[in-house]
Amino acid sequence: MAMATLTSRVTGFLRTLALAAALGLGSRLLDAYTVANMTPNTIYELVLGGALAGVMVPMLIRAAAEPGVDSDLHAQRLLSAIVYVLGATVVLTVAAAPWIVDLYAPGFSPEQRDLAILLTRYFLPQILLYGLGAGMAAILNARGELSTPMWAPVANNIVVIATALGYILLGGGEELSALTPGQSLLLSLGTTAGVAVQMLVLAAALRRSGFPLRLRLDPRGIGLRRTARMAGWTLLYVIAAQAVFTVGTRLASGAGLYALVAHLLRVPELRTLVSALRPGAAAG
Repeated sequence: MAMATLTSRVTGFLRTLALAAALGLGSRLLDAYTVANMTPNTIYELVLGGALAGVMVPMLIRAAAEPGVDSDLHAQRLLSAIVYVLGATVVLTVAAAPWIVDLYAPGFSPEQRDLAILLTRYFLPQILLYGLGAGMAAILNARGELSTPMWAPVANNIVVIATALGYILLGGGEELSALTPGQSLLLSLGTTAGVAVQMLVLAAALRRSGFPLRLRLDPRGIGLRRTARMAGWTLLYVIAAQAVFTVGTRLASGAGLYALVAHLLRVPELRTLVSALRPGAAAG
C-alpha cells in the first residue's frame, strides 16, 4: 500500500510536469485546460463524492454483517444508484457547460472561454467515472482488498502523461490560437481516457474477486437516509471547500494561474525548469 501511494504521487508529479511542458506553464491554454479539468472533480464532490467518501465502506461492512442481507445485492444497488444520480448530473452539466465555465473563470478571453467550454464538455463524463471508481474501491476495501484502489490512479497518470507526450509529438504548442481540432480532441479524449482506465482497473479487480457487476433497476434499500445523516457534516465541509475553490479560480482566471501561483510561492524558476523539459523550447 505504501509503495502504491508513493508510485501514485511520483507519477502524479510527472503528469503535472508533462502537462506543463506540453501546454506551457502560465499559458492561456494551460489555464483553460486546468479550469476544465477541475470542473468534473468539483461537481462530483458537491453532488456525491464528498458525502459518500467517508461512509461508503462502513455502509458496506455493516450490510455484510447484518443477517439476511445479500451483501452483493446491496453493493450492486449502491453502484446502480451512483450510475443513475451521476448519469443525470453529467447530462445536465454538459448542457450547462457555458454557465459553469463563466462561474469559474469570468476573466477568460472569448477564445479561452470557447476552448474551456469544449474541454469541459468532454471532461464532464468523468463525474460518472469518478463515482463508479469510488464505489468499486469501497467494495474492494470492504472485501479486504486495499492495494488495488491505491494502484488504480497510477494507470490514470500514465495515460495522461502519454497524452501530453503525444500532443508534443503532434506539434502542439502553448499558443492557444495555434491549437488544431485534432490536438484539442487528443487532449479531451486522452484526459478522460485516463479516468476511464482507472475505473476499469478497479472493475477488473472486482471481477477477479468474484463480485458480479450488474446494474439494478431498483436501487432502493441501501439506507440513503441513514447515509445522509452520517454524511451531513462532511457535506457542509465539502460545500465550504468548494466555495473557497470557486472564489480562488475566479480570481486566478483574471490574473492568469501562473501569475497568481508564482506570486504566492515566489518560485519563478519553475517556468525555466518546465520550459527546459520541452524539446527545442527556450527557458522563459
